Amino acid sequence: MFPPPQQWTQTPLSLNSEKYTSYQGCLPGRRRRTLLSPWVDRADAHQLLLDIRFALQEPSGPAEPLYVQLVASDRRLPGVPRYLVPSAGWPFLAAKPFPETVRPNQLQYVSSNVSFPLGSVTTKGFHLVISYSGTCAYLLSVRLHYRRCPGFVAGLARFEGAAAGSEEGRRGSCVDGAAGDPEAPPEALCQADGVWGRPHGGCVCSPGHEEVGDTCTACRMGYYKPANERGGCLQCPPQSGTAQQGAEGCDCLDGFDRLPSDPRLQGCTRPPSAPVNLMVHRHDDALLRVQWQPPSDLGGRPAEELTYGVACSQKGGEAGQRWEACEGEVIFSPSAAGLTGTEVNVTGLSGLHDYRLSVRATNALSARQGAENSSVATTSFIPDQPHATPPHGETGSSSWWFTGGIVGGVLLLLLLLAVVLAAVFTLRSGRTKPTPSQEVELMPWAARQTFRLLEEQPESRPDQGSVVIHEFQGLGAHEDPLLANLRDTLVDRSRLTLGKELGKGEFGSVCEGILMSEDGVDVKVAVKTIKGLHSQEDTRQFIKEAEIMKTFDHENVVRLLGVSLESKEGSSVPLVILPFMKHGDLRQFLITTRYRVVPIFVPHQSLLRFMVDIAAGMQYLSSQGFLHRDLAARNCM
Repeated sequence: MFPPPQQWTQTPLSLNSEKYTSYQGCLPGRRRRTLLSPWVDRADAHQLLLDIRFALQEPSGPAEPLYVQLVASDRRLPGVPRYLVPSAGWPFLAAKPFPETVRPNQLQYVSSNVSFPLGSVTTKGFHLVISYSGTCAYLLSVRLHYRRCPGFVAGLARFEGAAAGSEEGRRGSCVDGAAGDPEAPPEALCQADGVWGRPHGGCVCSPGHEEVGDTCTACRMGYYKPANERGGCLQCPPQSGTAQQGAEGCDCLDGFDRLPSDPRLQGCTRPPSAPVNLMVHRHDDALLRVQWQPPSDLGGRPAEELTYGVACSQKGGEAGQRWEACEGEVIFSPSAAGLTGTEVNVTGLSGLHDYRLSVRATNALSARQGAENSSVATTSFIPDQPHATPPHGETGSSSWWFTGGIVGGVLLLLLLLAVVLAAVFTLRSGRTKPTPSQEVELMPWAARQTFRLLEEQPESRPDQGSVVIHEFQGLGAHEDPLLANLRDTLVDRSRLTLGKELGKGEFGSVCEGILMSEDGVDVKVAVKTIKGLHSQEDTRQFIKEAEIMKTFDHENVVRLLGVSLESKEGSSVPLVILPFMKHGDLRQFLITTRYRVVPIFVPHQSLLRFMVDIAAGMQYLSSQGFLHRDLAARNCM
């Protein structure tokens, strides 16, 4: 501050070991002394606060206050304006006036501290005018300051720090990944006390982003968010996905599509599969009835959308001729297209041609994807030969293939029956009935249960009768004969990982497992174990099963992959490792496919193939001297 000449003087003081300069105004009588501060740029301040420390001498008459006045100005003033009335400022009286005997370095004990709001300022800067008309006054310090509201984030909007007291709201900016409402942008008011008022407006996460705390995070793979709205990302509907994070929508997988009118949350769909069980029936020389059943796969769309179309192709009887569209005399009733039923009548066929009928199932997506992407059931026939044909998928074949297959299957069954009877007769005539000591039961869940006729073995001495079961590295010269026979099938337990239980029987259970092969490849397997407490005889019987299975080598008989030993309750428990049959047993497979629990169509040719495979497995076991005593679909995997 720069006082006018001969009114205020600078006085060096040393208070509390600190040296600084104070301003002293001491004049005889009651003459007013005025001090004009330098011009101060207000920056972004709106409401000014004053902290002043001063000391006043004891008056000889009435006490005179120290006046402080704010003079707003856009530029520096050369001196105190003449129009100012000093007594119009804010008056401050000393709490404890000092006597004339107090020395200047003792003023800290008699000085007064005052904090006071000077008020608002809207010009570029300001001066302070300080005046006093008493005997003597000291200005020890003058401090000007203002309050600020700190920066914060709310409603996905970021507000920077602001000076208190502004009458206008502060505009916020949306965080990364968010967008504001143009009609209601985020705003907040920094109040005079330095505290933010309640924000108005706000931001929402942009498409492909969701709100996490005070930020917007991109939707992860397989999730999407379609619009500027609150809420989290949505999981992609069935048969759709995303190629990257932050997706605004999900794309259909290959082969699937959606209509523009489909709801946003509906999964992608596709055209139906081909109709099944396509059959042709002759009623008379002039009428054929074509029948079929609905597709096993509707493509995910409602059954009400399903329609059928029938097409006819013909060619002459000579070999090498090409199929052409049927002539106009061939008529379909009620129609050849847009059918909602599963049958149609055909008239106008000629005995001079071979014909091929195709039935195509369509839904609302079929036209969008094109006819080449839909499946067709096809059958061929000669008009003058009555017949009925099963379904042949998309390509079809002539009806005589099916008829020939039935005849051939019957002949094959008769031949197999003769072979089985001959084998049984041979076994009964050449061997005695097996006694319990000669029978070894295989695992009850295996694809083929058998019993083997063993040679009479001499009774073992007591010191040789126990089964030696140790870790397979410890097998030696006195090992149990059964374990010795399985030496080349033993598997290190560390290579086998057991999973969930697949089933259980009277003496053991079957678990899912992963076997790491020697070359590091993981193979899914089934593992048979003994459950609960077991005797040495149970263990020996269990190992005998594995030893018998070791000799099997046929594609229709379950083969042994290996045997492992696991330490349990102070002993070693054998684990038999077998191939994993993902479809389970034949009985359950036939039930689930027949009642559409599993969407797999099993044609008659496959059922006949199952019979042939079972007979081949039985023939192999018979050739090895084994007789199956419980052949059933539940025991065929």
